[in-house]
Amino acid sequence: MRADWLIDHLEIVVVGENILLDFHVPEGPLDQTISPHFNFYSAHYGVLLNPTRHNGLKVGALYTSIVVIYDSSYFDAPTYILEHRTKLIPGGRFIFVNLSVEGKAPHLAPLEEGTHLLSGISELEGQSFTYRHNAGGVLSTVHIPNSAKPQYNDLFPNMPKVDILMPTYNRREYLAKAIQSIVDQSYPFWKLHVINDGGTSIEDMIDEFQDARITTHAIEHQGKAGALNHALKQSDSPWIGYMDDDDIVFPNHIEVLLRSAYINKKDFLYSDTFLTKMDADSQKHIFRIVENTLDMSYQDLRYRNLINHKQIIHSRALAEKIGNYDTNLDILIDWDYIKRLAKESEPMHIPLITGEHYLRVRGDDIVSITGLWTSDPGKAARSLSHILCKDPEVLIQIYFGYFEMKQKLTDMNNQRNERISELTAKHDTSHLRHNIKLLFGKMRQILHHWSGEYKISHTS
Repeated sequence: MRADWLIDHLEIVVVGENILLDFHVPEGPLDQTISPHFNFYSAHYGVLLNPTRHNGLKVGALYTSIVVIYDSSYFDAPTYILEHRTKLIPGGRFIFVNLSVEGKAPHLAPLEEGTHLLSGISELEGQSFTYRHNAGGVLSTVHIPNSAKPQYNDLFPNMPKVDILMPTYNRREYLAKAIQSIVDQSYPFWKLHVINDGGTSIEDMIDEFQDARITTHAIEHQGKAGALNHALKQSDSPWIGYMDDDDIVFPNHIEVLLRSAYINKKDFLYSDTFLTKMDADSQKHIFRIVENTLDMSYQDLRYRNLINHKQIIHSRALAEKIGNYDTNLDILIDWDYIKRLAKESEPMHIPLITGEHYLRVRGDDIVSITGLWTSDPGKAARSLSHILCKDPEVLIQIYFGYFEMKQKLTDMNNQRNERISELTAKHDTSHLRHNIKLLFGKMRQILHHWSGEYKISHTS
């Protein structure tokens, strides 16, 4: 495991200033490799770390965070939690780092279903603890609220509020779950603006949450861009995030992005998300992958969008620079706005998985605004054309790039035919001719795929 990666991301999830570091790994070079990095971490950030091995917890101390570096073949997490949960302040957390996960970049490690660290702890069943993965099976946190309310000022001193903007239109069947994922956030200083864009009433659903941080705004139907613009006007926090009414975010979402913004002094950030394709009627999962795992720049975003809208956070100052969402668009609304954000401020990628994007399908049709590509391709094409016309250089590159590749294909075909003719004149090459044709057929597929790269990904 790369120690620098570990240090960077522990800095995001560790809270408070009274922090314990506890090693539970076998004796050997791995321990010696990791320890010096934490000594640097302690000196650089001025936090109280107590590098100990086994049974090294201070008697009578209460910590805001307990960081446990462990080997899964060597460590019993449930027993550790039961024995040491009273060492945390109310609202504090355990952070578990599993050094035995190997072979992949940490943020791409698989999320194992049904194998949570707390499985089998009957003493904690029914309590309001939160368990979440930050980075697959490598980095995990467990929140133990005890019996008192979390002392948020101790965990997040001098941290600002963030407005979360959520437009919705007749999605009652998904809305409650999406809102609940915001309510479950480990970071408490948020306000959720739910914009009912001319749909059926949702007041009864909002009232059930009994949370003063949630505000509803009922407006006449304006479409997604208009609803988001209304929300921007109503918001007043120094930071702005987003939520889709049919997706969820994990409890670490706001905290990871906002703390990363402050640590790195950035005003536009995004994290990773799962993409789960599922049947809209049966809710059966078809597949699940990690989406948007790349570091993106404005140049990368000029041709297509690879940043999920609900995974971003940006400063209000940046929003004021670029203006409103474009109400001329019926689709690709998010891409247009994200591209404009990126042009003004380079986005910072936080490679932690903090959400889940659901792609619901009925047969071959996508049941969302993204389905406009097939249900009304003319309207989708008009939105695409509108966006591309804002950047004429992109249109020129697409035009000349396509014909340049087409000419290359023609040259390759000519070379193929010449080579086949030479071989035919010397030998019986019927089987060779067949294989070469298959090869160049594959090359045609590659060209077709390349030309499709300029067709914007089917995301809203």
